[in-house]
Amino acid sequence: VNIESIGATAEVIGVIAILVSLVYLAAQIRQSNAIATAEAEREVLQNWMHGLEGLVDSDQTTELFLNGLRDFESLSAIEKTRLSYRLTELNMVYISALENEKKGLVAPHLVEAFGNVFLAYVLSPGGRRWWDLHRTFFTNTDLIDQRITSDGTEIPSILDSLPYHRVEHSK
Repeated sequence: VNIESIGATAEVIGVIAILVSLVYLAAQIRQSNAIATAEAEREVLQNWMHGLEGLVDSDQTTELFLNGLRDFESLSAIEKTRLSYRLTELNMVYISALENEKKGLVAPHLVEAFGNVFLAYVLSPGGRRWWDLHRTFFTNTDLIDQRITSDGTEIPSILDSLPYHRVEHSK
C-alpha cells in the first residue's frame, strides 16, 4: 500500500461523507419546510376561526352580523364599526393566507376556502355595501372585485347559500 492509494481512498471516503452530509442536510431542510408550512397553516386557521367566532360569540353579535349582511346602511354607526372590524379581520386573514400561499406555506385549497367564505359574505347586500365602502383599504381588491363581477355562478351570497341566514332577526 503506497501513499497514493491511501490518498485516493481518503478522497473517496471524503466524497461519500460529503454526499451523506448533503442528503442529511436536504432531509433537514425538507423537514424544516414541512414544519414551517404546518405552523403557517395552523396560524392562519386559528386567526380565521377567531374572526368567525367574533361574529357569533353572542346572540347580539350574531344578530348584528346577520342584519348587517342584509342591510349594512340600516346599522347604527357603532354597529357598522363592529361589523367592519370583524369583516376586516377576516379579509386580513385571507390576505395573509394569499401571501403565505405565494411562499409555499399555505395550501391552495385553504386559501380558496377562505376566499370563498369571504366572497360569500361580500356578495350579500350588506356585505357588498361594506365592500364598496372599504375596498380601498385592502391589497386583494382586484381579486375580490374580479370574483364579484364574474358571472355570479361561482359562489352564492352567504344569505342565499345558508337558509338559517335568511331568517329575519329582531334588531
